[in-house]
Formats: sequence, structure tokens, C-alpha cells
Amino acid sequence: MDSQKGRSSETSSVFPSENPVQVQLKKLQIIRGAIIAGPLAFMVVALGINQGDLVIKLEFLEILAMGFASSALASYFLIDKFYCIKNLDTIRSLPADEMDSVLAKELVTLGIIKSAILEGATIFGFLLILIEKSMVGLIVGVLLIMVSIATFPTSSRFNQMLVSLKFRVGL
Repeated sequence: MDSQKGRSSETSSVFPSENPVQVQLKKLQIIRGAIIAGPLAFMVVALGINQGDLVIKLEFLEILAMGFASSALASYFLIDKFYCIKNLDTIRSLPADEMDSVLAKELVTLGIIKSAILEGATIFGFLLILIEKSMVGLIVGVLLIMVSIATFPTSSRFNQMLVSLKFRVGL
């Protein structure tokens, strides 16, 4: 028995009438949740290991962390404009429901990239808690976590992103 066939029939029986766009949304929500949970767990460990008080100082690493956070936030909100989708002609020839499914997969990829950008800057901020006992690192990390939570993909946000993506690529 082919393992791929077993998986696809198994998946279709689990979500027999599930909208493919909603399946992609659920995947993105799970991934985004995991990407948020990692830095949060690291923050808890860093605060638990750090026995001293955190201090606010603006030395090189703190300024670097603020620069990384600023560039991560700018990238997070601007990357949609620069993200390229391959095979647009092929996508345009698909029926509407299949087109939505393909574009939803692109949104998942884009969501993972955006989350990874924030995750790196967040972990760098929390790393400063261990290295420098830096309150700035904690503030930067918590701010980026809050942005991640505030922009978590809900059904309405995901559908709006799909409509926006279709408009941007001329579909």
C-alpha cells in the first residue's frame, strides 16, 4: 500500500467537507501558535535563570535589539507588498475554489515567513535578559510577542488577506 495514498484518503476522511481555505487557516494558526510559544517559553526560562534585577541601559546590544525590533516590525508589515507568487498564469486558469486553495497555501507560507522575522528579533531581545540583565531586552521581546498575538490569523483576517492577495495579483 502506498503511504501517500493512505495519507490522502485518511486526511480527506478526517475533513470530508472542510473548506480547503479553512484547513490552511487552521494550519497557519497552529504554526503561529507554536512560533509564539517558543519565545514565550524562552522568556520564562531566561527570567527564571536571571536572579538579579533587570536594568535599563542603552549600550550597544540594547540599541542593536531596538534596531532589530524596528526592522522586524517594518518587514512584518511591508513584506506583503514584496512577496512574489510563482505560476500566476497557472493559478488564473484554475476554478475559483481551487484558486482560493492555492492562494491560501501561499498565505500560509507568507505567514510563516512573517512570524519567523518577528521570532528572531523576539528571541534576541529575550537573550539580552541572560547576557546583559537587560530590561530593554524584555520590553522589546514582550512588545514583539504582543504584535504577534494582536495579528494572530483569525478567520476574518485570513479571508481579508485572501481577498487582498487576489486583488494585488490581479485575480
